[in-house]
Order: sequence, then structure tokens, then C-alpha cells
Amino acid sequence: MQRRVAGMLTILDDVKHRIQKSQSSGKKREAQLNSVDASLILSLLVCSRTRNHQNHSFKSLDGYRSTKRKMKEAQDENARYRAKVKEVAEEIVRGLERIHGFQQRNAGRVNVEMVEELSAVEHMLRELETKVSTDVPKGK
Repeated sequence: MQRRVAGMLTILDDVKHRIQKSQSSGKKREAQLNSVDASLILSLLVCSRTRNHQNHSFKSLDGYRSTKRKMKEAQDENARYRAKVKEVAEEIVRGLERIHGFQQRNAGRVNVEMVEELSAVEHMLRELETKVSTDVPKGK
């Protein structure tokens, strides 16, 4: 009978060890699962943050491209205005040259009214020339 009791005690010890082993491996698994859960949560947070940064970067890039396009359009428009002003300034100079030529050709034939009128036109053209040359910034 002692042998039987000893055998039963051995079996009970074996079962007890198996239960303890099962419980400790369950805790290890739970700890591993918690670790995996934390890792997944961290990974999701990083992905979300990365996505937000990407969206912000894309918006910034789009804004930069839009600003660059608008600047190019403004530069083109400024170049057209400069060309037009240059053309007008050249026409003013030609007009002044014509007046001087006319005055020289008709120096002997003095008509006071005509001289006064030409002087007024010349004065007006000089003022316009000065205004055009000072109001418009020079191109690069």
C-alpha cells in the first residue's frame, strides 16, 4: 500500500508541476501578447504620424509649386510691361527728335504761334519721358 501511496504522490507531484508549468507559460504568452500589442500600437501610431507628415509635406509642396507658378506669371507680366514702357519711351524720343528737326528746318520762318505750340508739345513729351524713366523699375 505504501508503494501505491508513493506512486499516487508521484503522480500528484507530476500533475502539480504540469499545472504550474502551464500557468507560467500562459503568463509568458500573455506577456508576449502584451508586448506584441504594445508593438502594434506603437507601429500604428508611427504610421499615423508618418501619414500626417506626408500629407503636410504634400500640401507644402503644392503651395510651393503654386507660389512658384504665380511668381513666374508675375515676372512674365512685368517683362511685358517693361517692354511696352521701353517702346513708349522710344516713341517719345523719336517725337522729340522730329520736333527738333522741324524746328531746325523752319528756323528762318518764324511763326510765334507755331513755336509756342511746338515748345508746349516738346515740354509735354519731356515730362512724359521723365515720368516713364523714373516710375518704372529697370529690368534685371
